[in-house]
Amino acid sequence: MRLDRHEYPGRLVTFCGVDGSGKTTLLRLVGEHLRLRGVVTHETRMPTDMTRKHPLMLRFMYDPDAERRASVDFLAVSLLVMADRLQQVKDEIAPRLEQGAVVLCDRYVYQAIVFARAMAEREAELVAIAERFPAPDLAVFPCVPVKTALARINEREKDKGRFVDSELLARQVAAYQDVAASSGGCLLPSDGPAAATFEKLCPQLDALVAGMSGAGPAGAPIPIRQRTQRVATK
Repeated sequence: MRLDRHEYPGRLVTFCGVDGSGKTTLLRLVGEHLRLRGVVTHETRMPTDMTRKHPLMLRFMYDPDAERRASVDFLAVSLLVMADRLQQVKDEIAPRLEQGAVVLCDRYVYQAIVFARAMAEREAELVAIAERFPAPDLAVFPCVPVKTALARINEREKDKGRFVDSELLARQVAAYQDVAASSGGCLLPSDGPAAATFEKLCPQLDALVAGMSGAGPAGAPIPIRQRTQRVATK
């Protein structure tokens, strides 16, 4: 899969990984870190809530009845999500990049390819659409063992009792590793404390925003690192 680089002054940073890999927490820490350096950021997630709450999506992802999940056409639900993502790029992401912001995106088009590969379904069709998306300036792939992901999901109050297909999750973990390698992304082990994961990413972040308007020096002390370390030790 080949994504073309965008020509905007801003930067696009994406976070893709299985549920429970820590991508949302990592995105939040990255946003705080960059803003403390004076960088304008915009945080978003894919797909939008409109698609996340679509009955077809809910049936495909979370219905505990295997027959009902299987009754959803994979290409149909994939095209629904891809259309939403593509319009989101046009309406939200591209304008922010044009304004010079660092856009931090929770999930990106790589997720669609991972799902297709994990389910051995329709990857070629989805790759053809995915290649219409701009390439991230930094694609981060937090990765955790399946057991860690399941434990984190079960710890979340809102997800207690939610159906999770553990076999599919395992295939997704492997597929994300493949996609990260083939796309030149940053495969980031994230099974430790959030602060430690964040620290490993900081050098790439500092290099990415070096020279951007408002960005402080890479060597400047960033209080967020101290705060995240205290949170992680609680």
